[in-house]
Amino acid sequence: MPTTKVINISNHRIEHPTLADVWTQYVHITPALAEKMLEVNTRNRNLRERTRDAYARDMHADNWLFNGDTLCFGRDGDVLDAVLLDGQHRLNGVIASGASMWMLVVYGLEVATQETMDNNVVRQVADHLRINGVPNGNHVAALARKVMLWEFGVYTLKGSIKWTTTELLDLIDEDDRIVTSAAWANSNARYIDAPASIVSLAHWLLHQRDAEQAHWFMHRLADGVMLEEDHPVRRLRQRLGKDARLSDAEVLALIISAWNAYRAGESRKRLQLPNPITNDTMPRPA
Repeated sequence: MPTTKVINISNHRIEHPTLADVWTQYVHITPALAEKMLEVNTRNRNLRERTRDAYARDMHADNWLFNGDTLCFGRDGDVLDAVLLDGQHRLNGVIASGASMWMLVVYGLEVATQETMDNNVVRQVADHLRINGVPNGNHVAALARKVMLWEFGVYTLKGSIKWTTTELLDLIDEDDRIVTSAAWANSNARYIDAPASIVSLAHWLLHQRDAEQAHWFMHRLADGVMLEEDHPVRRLRQRLGKDARLSDAEVLALIISAWNAYRAGESRKRLQLPNPITNDTMPRPA
């Protein structure tokens, strides 16, 4: 006959018959229960707020899928005075989102097993893209992150927002220009004195304004042909070629400034950078 084990999570008692010291339950985690579980979160790393917030966005948007990942509790003796070993960010995400989630919970683990948790290689967005047959996975993932920053108003690209895998994959699925721009940069960035991720972002941004003009502009930036002395693209190529210390934000600002001059039919003796470059002063494509 199975024996009954008792787990005590901050005075929230769960009785569960089991034949072993370790067992699992499929539990509906409400914000109130998450708070109770976190009361025994006494031996974990510091909370990463960016991770919590990212999880909460997925949960609130109903993008959080049950994938079999477990919340893990340790034990001490036959009556299990539970200690949370793994899952603090998910539980905090439940609280922050106000949503309730079904999760698989493992009870009764040796506390020493915590040393083996979260040590595996994380499957990155680029890995998911490769699995699904999307070429240039690393370039596509890098561009998607920058597009998210730009769309979020972080025009200097220096934001500390942590995007979830689901958010990035949804964006890539909804906007096929991201794959197209990443592919173009993968083939042509070697001819431009600028980081491939910024070249791909510029390609994506400018094609939203005017695809035909953006096609001409980006190809002239790469090959330099048919450009008069004071053409803004010629000045852009010269500036990028002689100043290797430019930051990503400065490179993007120069590209957009040259684009805006080109769109206005203006020539340039030189391209000016905003000083300083902030989210307010970063040029926007005309």
